[in-house]
Amino acid sequence: MKCVLLLLMFSICISQNNAEYILATNDGEFLQITSYSKEEDGMLVWQKTSSIVSAKHKVIPYSQIKNIKDRNGNVVWDKDNQNIKEREKITFPNIFSWDTFIIGYGNNRLQSATFQNNNIIYGMDFLHLSLSTNTNYADTNTDDFEGKMTLNVFMPRLGYIKKAISSNKVNVYNQIESYLILPQVLTSGDIDLDAETHDEIEDAIDLLGFKASHVVEYMFTDQFSLSADVGINWIINNLNTNSSDANTEVRAMLGMTYSKISLKFTL
Repeated sequence: MKCVLLLLMFSICISQNNAEYILATNDGEFLQITSYSKEEDGMLVWQKTSSIVSAKHKVIPYSQIKNIKDRNGNVVWDKDNQNIKEREKITFPNIFSWDTFIIGYGNNRLQSATFQNNNIIYGMDFLHLSLSTNTNYADTNTDDFEGKMTLNVFMPRLGYIKKAISSNKVNVYNQIESYLILPQVLTSGDIDLDAETHDEIEDAIDLLGFKASHVVEYMFTDQFSLSADVGINWIINNLNTNSSDANTEVRAMLGMTYSKISLKFTL
């Protein structure tokens, strides 16, 4: 719980850069721009470059521009209606609102659903495993054995993504992510675990993980894109065992590379 609260505070304190727009041309090209200005000959736009401190600008004729949208997908300029009034929107707390939905498939064979709000990404994966047993004895004096054990694993994730470079329809991002693995063990019927065994099983699966990755995205349209993630995944676990004779603390860490292909949908 302390880790979740710390990550929530971290996400709120990170400054958001909302001064980015997507300019769509009539030719199907999408330009990432930082700002724009209306001129007599056309729209004066500033584009990002690989340098952090520099930017290039150019004038695009109005006849070549389809529309301009902000990073939340709202149309701020349209060739058919150049004076767009801002629509009233219902707002929710930042952690529950999202403007981008990402569905991915990784080399761990698990699907991953992620929501993105500006630079903040979050989601939760779920794993369910159950084992049922039923034993009927021929001896009528022996009671039959019937029981079920269920393991539910909740994996909430929270992270931060930042664009590094952009070129035409290709965007490159750097991404960090932290997640928790929270197990829940349930038993029913004749299967009965004592409190100590129950806690030991949950403690063995109760893990903390970190991911750092490089993301390459290709934009088919301003609302649909395909991205590939390549990064490293660290899993950490601390296990304490107490007895009358000694107290044992085991610390385990596992690091591995991973890759993922994702579809991204932007409102």
